[in-house]
Amino acid sequence: MPTCTRREAPILVQAVSRANTCPPSTAFHLIAIAVMSESKSLPLEEISPATQLLEKRRMMYEIQEAFEHAKEEERKREKEFKEKERNLRAKDLVVQEKLITYNQFLQDNEAKRIKANRKYEFEAKEREAKNAKIEELKREIAALQKKSTLQEREVMKSTLYTVRKYEEFLEQVREKYPDEFTDIGDILTRYSTLRNSYTELTERRRKLEEENEGLKRRKDELDKQSKENILELNISISHLQKKQDEAEAERMNLQKNVEQEGYLTSGKQLEMGNMISTIDNIFDRCRNALGKIVHDYKYRGKPEAASADVHEKVEVAKDKLKVIKAYIRDLRAVVQSRPKDARAEATGMKTKTRPLRQNP
Repeated sequence: MPTCTRREAPILVQAVSRANTCPPSTAFHLIAIAVMSESKSLPLEEISPATQLLEKRRMMYEIQEAFEHAKEEERKREKEFKEKERNLRAKDLVVQEKLITYNQFLQDNEAKRIKANRKYEFEAKEREAKNAKIEELKREIAALQKKSTLQEREVMKSTLYTVRKYEEFLEQVREKYPDEFTDIGDILTRYSTLRNSYTELTERRRKLEEENEGLKRRKDELDKQSKENILELNISISHLQKKQDEAEAERMNLQKNVEQEGYLTSGKQLEMGNMISTIDNIFDRCRNALGKIVHDYKYRGKPEAASADVHEKVEVAKDKLKVIKAYIRDLRAVVQSRPKDARAEATGMKTKTRPLRQNP
């Protein structure tokens, strides 16, 4: 059987290289066409059917591998495309945000420019109005200066007359008090000193009055605070007195309850003492009347110890009740075992001869 060696397939290699740059469907068709072209170039008469089958399978595997490779390349290109698309979208969002910010910046600048233009126009109008006002005032000042020259002369004459009168008065004072004032300058110096002293005393008086007012306000505040404190203390005292009265009433109620509990306890103790005495009496009668029947081994030949504990007394009474119960049970059995007539006779004789003792 002739064998088939694997030959180079330049057509298939070129198809695979072209398929790497095409979509998966196009790449699959290119590879399939290349394989079919290569298979047609083989001499069929030199290849057996089994070898042809193996060759077809090999070509199918190669087509499958080429197709998988093309799919993987397409998947990588799709992933890269999605990554680029995501980056472009992110950059687009950044550009949009910057565009919005820049647009807002332009709008703010335009608003500022319009506002500045309006302010400039307003200030220009104001400046023109002020300049007109200044010119008008200058004209009025010039007119007043011309008119006030005569008035100033009259004022100066009046002032000079007043100063001369004041100088004559000071001269008269100097002549009247030559020992104290040698010239008018001494009088003016004394006046300045007295004026400064008066000013200082007036300021000191004002400060003292302010301090006095502050002390009065402080005193009033302290009086008000002391009154409020006294009122709060009185309220606290009344609350405490009320609590004390409530506590005293509660103490009286508790004391009354304690006394009532004491009375009840005394009554119960008395009742329990009577019960214990009754039990002791019945126990002694059982022991003395039924001497042959012994159930009180615990108490035979032992004196009873006086105990102050109530619980011990109760326990002893319980034990005695058990012993009394045993005696009664035995006595009932003895009585029931005797004949009826003898039992009646014995009961009558016993009733006549030994009456029961009353419990005190």
